[in-house]
Amino acid sequence: MDFKQLAAHFVDLYYKGYNAHFKQGEESQIQRPNLADLYRDTSLLTNQDQEYVGVQLIMKYLLENLKFHAKDPVNFSAQPSVGNSILICVQ
Repeated sequence: MDFKQLAAHFVDLYYKGYNAHFKQGEESQIQRPNLADLYRDTSLLTNQDQEYVGVQLIMKYLLENLKFHAKDPVNFSAQPSVGNSILICVQ
């Protein structure tokens, strides 16, 4: 699997988990805690010029600030990065 296919799989997995409770019509946070497994202590999430680094800050932001916002990615781009990682930008 090349980096573009891996990025596409990650985006699909991430947004299915992110939006799972909206698809079910519930206002609970059923799936978002499971997203913590996708982050590391060095992970960076940027949203509207705000940066969140590390699992705890990212999950706090996702669970407290975005609990009533469903997201469907319109487009994404991916590129290989340092340390066998992939930079993924989602719109």
